[in-house]
Amino acid sequence: MAFEVPFCGKEDRQFVVVVLFAKFGALLRFQRSKLSGNSRKHRMENNIKFGMAKLWRWKLWILLSCAIASTIAIILVQQMPDEYKSTAAFVPPSFTSLGTMVFGNGVAYRGFYAADEEDIDRTVAYLESKEVIDIMAKRFDLYGHYGIDTTGEDGKNGHRRFVDHYRGMVNISFASNSVVEVECWDYDSKTARNMAQAYIDIASDYFEKVSQRKEGLTASETQLKEVENERSTILDSLASLRTKYKIFHIDQAGDEITRILADQIRREPKFTEYYDAVKSMETYISTLELRYGDLMREVMTRRLNMQQFPRLIWVTETPTEAVYKDRPKRAILVILAFMATFVMSCFLVVALDKSKPEDQA
Repeated sequence: MAFEVPFCGKEDRQFVVVVLFAKFGALLRFQRSKLSGNSRKHRMENNIKFGMAKLWRWKLWILLSCAIASTIAIILVQQMPDEYKSTAAFVPPSFTSLGTMVFGNGVAYRGFYAADEEDIDRTVAYLESKEVIDIMAKRFDLYGHYGIDTTGEDGKNGHRRFVDHYRGMVNISFASNSVVEVECWDYDSKTARNMAQAYIDIASDYFEKVSQRKEGLTASETQLKEVENERSTILDSLASLRTKYKIFHIDQAGDEITRILADQIRREPKFTEYYDAVKSMETYISTLELRYGDLMREVMTRRLNMQQFPRLIWVTETPTEAVYKDRPKRAILVILAFMATFVMSCFLVVALDKSKPEDQA
């Protein structure tokens, strides 16, 4: 007897059959994927267990490798010399504030602003430059201190090796709040402190060059001396003319003085000739007096600024001599050597042991 769907036409029956077959196929695919997923999960678990079995089978070799590596690391770190660290920190000034230092007319300079980010980058770049490295090398004889020979057959690479070693002994960085931090390591704690202090001095000299404070004070003192000499010369000339020819101003003189000067004009032929010169000198003397007073106030203000701000940097941490070593961290190095050898040994065991699980054999 044929299967019939009540109340359905022929096309409806075909549609129902297609839907049933589609559902049946989806059910088969779901069961297949479920079985496949279980199989992959089971295979992965077997692989993990087999990998652990490999490591356990070679455990003595792994432990022996770690022990040998740790022993070698202990021997090597014991031969490494102790290094002491000294730290210096300072706040550099803003280059903009240094460029607007005005001392004219006795204006007192009120100080400078902290450096911006670009100013800190300039400062760090200068302290890391070859110029500063050469200064430090000459000041502390670091080539001989580090045992680097530049005269032998390998002398050409001596400077490069020195720079590489030096950069490992000095670290210059931007800490926070506009603070530049200089860390110096050395085998001698006193040398490390002196090197850190030298960086403070070099940074201070660098900003002195930028601000030109000392040069400005010298130029102002020189100009003051020139004005003072010129003023003295004109005053001597004016006094000589007044004494010899009795020449005085008559612009604001009284009647009696005016009469005396008029008689002097008739009796002294040189009076009229030098009167205009004397009057010009007196006018120029007034100008020189004003200039002299301005320069005197400027020199005094510059000197006061040098006394108020001996340095253009704020030293936030003064270098001190270390009591305990900072490097090397021998225990950490031995632990790292042990861990690295353990990981490498496990990797080699898994990679080189070609045996397979029984279900894959």
